[in-house]
Amino acid sequence: MLLTSMLVVTALTHAGQVAADESPALTREQAFSLSARELGRIVLGQVGDRVEEVSRPVLQGIPFPDERLRFLYFGLTPRPVGPGLCEATIIHVSFSSSAPASTEGRAVPVRADTIGTSQGFKVAGDLERTGPWDQAAWERQAELCRQARPIVPAEIGNLSLPAYFGVSGRLDAATIARIIQRALAEAAAGTLADLRCLETRGASERCGDPRTALRGVSLDHLAGASSEEIAPLRYRITAHLRDPANVGR
Repeated sequence: MLLTSMLVVTALTHAGQVAADESPALTREQAFSLSARELGRIVLGQVGDRVEEVSRPVLQGIPFPDERLRFLYFGLTPRPVGPGLCEATIIHVSFSSSAPASTEGRAVPVRADTIGTSQGFKVAGDLERTGPWDQAAWERQAELCRQARPIVPAEIGNLSLPAYFGVSGRLDAATIARIIQRALAEAAAGTLADLRCLETRGASERCGDPRTALRGVSLDHLAGASSEEIAPLRYRITAHLRDPANVGR
């Protein structure tokens, strides 16, 4: 499904696991004695044990023209990073083939070419929870994180589909999420100030009154966010929000 509507809202505000054991374990002695390739098999095998989801090679609902395998995105087991917040590592793998460019078909053999990672976040629970962040609190949040799905979107490149959100800029994910949560609450109450909507495809009709558009929106709609310091301890937060019609799909 193509992205039909996305709001980009800019607000000004003040900033106020258990690993699987299918793969062999590794000792420090082995780390200093085994070859790079042997270490790679062991360590990357352990990483593979943590894969929870995979996004297969579909680009916004359309298979690649020659049907070769081009990309896979792997979502690893989410982990708590604080009250109400989960973090997951996402591994991006692109593939290449020595077969002639004219060769088409799903059976063309490919090999991993480039590998990259990114961090994704999802709110699960109470971001404003107070109390000690001890082992018991961590375990309660870990259970919420195990249920927080999906990690990667079902279609590569389709930001309208639910998935963990990315962040960039000076502020950490927890701070950004709390700021956006408070902004949404103020929007619902009609008291949110310093807000403007940046129009994107299909969003012009919703950007006429961003406060109205934000009513009913939650952090489940968050596709990504960035922070920019515009003055000492004063930040501009830009939040990319998914079309509410796609949340929960």
